[in-house]
Amino acid sequence: MYLVFIVLIGFFLTTAVFPTVIEIEFMTKCVSQHDAWIYNGYGCYCGIGGSGEWINGIDECCAHHDACYDSLYKKSTCWHAPFEYFPIYTWRCLNKTVECTGLDTFGYQIFPHECSSQLCECDRELVECWAKYPMPLEQLHCPHPRLFYFQRNKTLYG
Repeated sequence: MYLVFIVLIGFFLTTAVFPTVIEIEFMTKCVSQHDAWIYNGYGCYCGIGGSGEWINGIDECCAHHDACYDSLYKKSTCWHAPFEYFPIYTWRCLNKTVECTGLDTFGYQIFPHECSSQLCECDRELVECWAKYPMPLEQLHCPHPRLFYFQRNKTLYG
């Protein structure tokens, strides 16, 4: 049974499932011609977790991206993690612009089509927002500890 699980995971990782962080990397290269990794851990919202007030426009882009994902979960368009890490959607780069095109090229529909489409749109909006600002040359850090989704929403839901 364990071997079957490993084989299935290997199949999906090599053929159908591309983590969102990788898609965001490629989208950023399309739009801005630099790495998305420079934003990881930037400000109060870029990277894992996020809370409080954003510290500048780049951080605001990340806060809106978090809110975009959160809205998909709250509307039940997608279920919560790991959907954001394993989306199935396709997009293309045209003249430094991202165009979301739908499901993956293999036609897999692990997630509802609306989920796939909306995940792509959230990611597209993020990289296009980042492109409005110069590439950061240094990390700006959040002045307070970051909270994760379940911590941010504990008072709202629990």
